[in-house]
Amino acid sequence: MQKNDSGFRGRILVLTYAFPPFKFPMAPTIAKQTAAISKLGYNIDVVCAHQTTCLVENDISLDDFIKENILNIYRLKNPGITSRIQNKVQNLFGYGDLMSKLQRPITKLLMAMDLHKYDAIVTFSPIHSINLAMVEIKKKKKDVFWIAHFGDPWAANPLELSRIRNYWNKMHEVKMLKDIDCLVHNSKYSLELMLKNNTTRKPIHNIFLPHMFTKELYPQRAKACNFKTTIRYLGRLFGQRTPEPIFKAFLKLFDRRKDLINRIKLEVIGEVDDAAMLKTSACLSLPKGMFEVIPGVNYVKSLELMYDADILLLIEADVRQNLFFPSKLADYMGANTPIVGVVPPGSSEEICKELGTWYAHPSDIDLISEKLEQVINYCHSQNKKNWCEENYRKQFESQFVAQNYINFINEAKESNK
Repeated sequence: MQKNDSGFRGRILVLTYAFPPFKFPMAPTIAKQTAAISKLGYNIDVVCAHQTTCLVENDISLDDFIKENILNIYRLKNPGITSRIQNKVQNLFGYGDLMSKLQRPITKLLMAMDLHKYDAIVTFSPIHSINLAMVEIKKKKKDVFWIAHFGDPWAANPLELSRIRNYWNKMHEVKMLKDIDCLVHNSKYSLELMLKNNTTRKPIHNIFLPHMFTKELYPQRAKACNFKTTIRYLGRLFGQRTPEPIFKAFLKLFDRRKDLINRIKLEVIGEVDDAAMLKTSACLSLPKGMFEVIPGVNYVKSLELMYDADILLLIEADVRQNLFFPSKLADYMGANTPIVGVVPPGSSEEICKELGTWYAHPSDIDLISEKLEQVINYCHSQNKKNWCEENYRKQFESQFVAQNYINFINEAKESNK
């Protein structure tokens, strides 16, 4: 894409391994964030991994959107045999990550680039080894302005069970914190966790910026009129993220509301890692034909399915505290479809509360059942008011979040002078 320089405000380099067409969960999120900044007048260059570097499915649904908004994309191909062997050894002993093998190639590329022409260099996780390249670059080019952006925790991630990898993560996180100029997290809880682990005593400019939705990616038409009230969960179910509370809640609901038994369609669209989740007594007791599992779809199609649902389900693991703000919740808000959150205390619960939507703890089956009944009644009512706090929902629009991002960068650079 060739940018029109009439509205040019600056240039930003984005470094990430999770970028379309890779079908990584965070890839569309990073594409949307970079595109939103581009629309504010910034030329965006991206350095990312080539599709051939690992065995991950491709999703080309955002190709045109990316071509319209990203100036240059440099895709790193598979490295030489030495780097690949090193990566296999790391994986064998439980440290490093999927793309550690690209550290040398990306460092070599960055050393050859004129990095001083960029107002900022942003590393986007969730494949955290992307930050190791910038640690090396900062040794040689100390005055480049580096922002590390995280969607998930790195060290002390509660989902990481390997002690060796946890040690490796903590060691490299400390190195990164010594060199970064700014820190951005999509969850205030993961931001607080990383700052708590900052043993460098170096003050770091930091901010919590939520995930965003991009209105232009949704259907530009009226919503579908479904024969039955259609309730959808989109995404992967695994581990403690289970639909069992929903199944049990519906059985309780049907006990007291027989009139709803043949009026509800429940769909899970995506992967279910453990088939046993769909063989429980509660699942098998649902009315025949009510529940269906549908294979995953591409990203843009998933937004259409969110848009055309009557109700969307957010299902989180039953943990003590949820550190994550799922990007899917922002996508749900963009669909402007009523949401029921089955969420523990933490980030998602707070957002559901501020949004003014329906939510309950995963262990509280009675309350989940009540919330489902309330939202179904809302959908069946004739005189509907807004299902949420609209002013709060708008704070997740791409241009709103992107402008806050740019304001933060400018303020941080000014204070660094």
